[in-house]
Amino acid sequence: MKRQLVCFLFLCVAAVGFFAACTPTLEPVSATREIVVEATAVAPTPSATIVSSPLPPTPTLTPEVVILTPTPPPIPTSTAPPPTVSVPCAAAEWIVFPLPAICPGSAPAFTPAIAQEFENGLLIADEGNQLLYVFLHDGSYRLLDLPANNEAAVTDPPADRFAPADSFAAAWTDLGDTLGWGLAPAINYEMVQQHDAGLPPTGGPQYVLRPAFFYLTVADNRVIAYNEGAWSWAGTAPASIDLTVSPSPDGLWQVEQRRSASVITDDGLEIYYVSLTARALDGRNLVWTPVAEWRGAGLGETFPGVYRWSENGRFLYLTNGGSADGCAIFFNGTDLTRIDLETGSAVSLLPAYSTLNQALSPDETWLAYAVREDGKAALALRDVAIAYDDQGNLMLDEANPAAVISLDVTAEAQIGSFIWSPDNNSLVITVANEPCSQNWTHTLLLVDVTTNEVTALWPADAQQLIATDWLT
Repeated sequence: MKRQLVCFLFLCVAAVGFFAACTPTLEPVSATREIVVEATAVAPTPSATIVSSPLPPTPTLTPEVVILTPTPPPIPTSTAPPPTVSVPCAAAEWIVFPLPAICPGSAPAFTPAIAQEFENGLLIADEGNQLLYVFLHDGSYRLLDLPANNEAAVTDPPADRFAPADSFAAAWTDLGDTLGWGLAPAINYEMVQQHDAGLPPTGGPQYVLRPAFFYLTVADNRVIAYNEGAWSWAGTAPASIDLTVSPSPDGLWQVEQRRSASVITDDGLEIYYVSLTARALDGRNLVWTPVAEWRGAGLGETFPGVYRWSENGRFLYLTNGGSADGCAIFFNGTDLTRIDLETGSAVSLLPAYSTLNQALSPDETWLAYAVREDGKAALALRDVAIAYDDQGNLMLDEANPAAVISLDVTAEAQIGSFIWSPDNNSLVITVANEPCSQNWTHTLLLVDVTTNEVTALWPADAQQLIATDWLT
């Protein structure tokens, strides 16, 4: 059977990597196996960014959306809200917004239970007649009346009163009226600062690590803050947070990754907040949050992310990524955890900081990852599957030890870019010899996981090939 392996050509100029295409054809490794290295243009891997929805010319939408938890006491209002208008939500009223289905209960899989939170960052009232969004041109919050197709700015631009738009997350409040909506910090800390809502500034901002909720009432356009059991009319400006949304391949789940800006604690520590939430989009009230914690900022920062979805859609594999130092060539995660989306249970397949590069086999039974043995890079192979349960789901053995395969590499060499064959029996790895030096070369190795036999596919070559995919 003919197999094809896609690779990239990696060039180093003054310790900075640049990619170029390559199309060499390799000689057969044996009489029965031939592997072809084909060319593919390479672009640098983008870093995690804030998810943006498809944008019309105006208005521009933002995905900064979370739902408050826990719920604070009822919000006092100084004036009665105007009466609400209940009308059917027609798709034709949303032509200016690039959303195929925004009305509660309409396809795909948007139901009233989740209608107030959209991956595109829009919030619609439960009655379906009002929409809240952020106008990124000036950072103001705006409310759109759907029946009349009229919009009104309900906050001033951030230069006048509020923090930048991405510092806010919005949530509808349950006051018995559609008009009761508010703003809330995306995470449980606030940057306390007085605004011109009646109280003068009191000096520079202060970081306070404590739960904080604040709201903007539509009725009188006033900001009220809830803090330590009491309401105050002083404004608050929570720190910003990045939101990345990752849908599952079958569209039934959505993963929301959040990372805050760094803040300084009272004892001088610099920390940041990360969370990862998996949310069902098929109408079920299933929400799992396996990660929600403060972490130390600075060198070695990590953040949780999606490594892979299982073939049957039931399991989610998570890892912690980040940025390695300047001479780390391969880096795709330091650990691996499997989440059962039906039960919320978690199984650790690889503890934290076990590796810098890993690869799960297509059938999810083998885990390959880079380790150090006797002062040199080596390949660890672990059988993570032991049996199937009564429902046909793969059972994982957390304690199954890994087999370590020694490689003929130098002490400075790094290994990574592990590519599994479709039949789960072979693995191609890339070896970076003397990286970040003028003698930097690459080698491609083929590992037979059934016998642990290692075969050189491509000798040390200044063209610096990197395996990226196994086509056939």
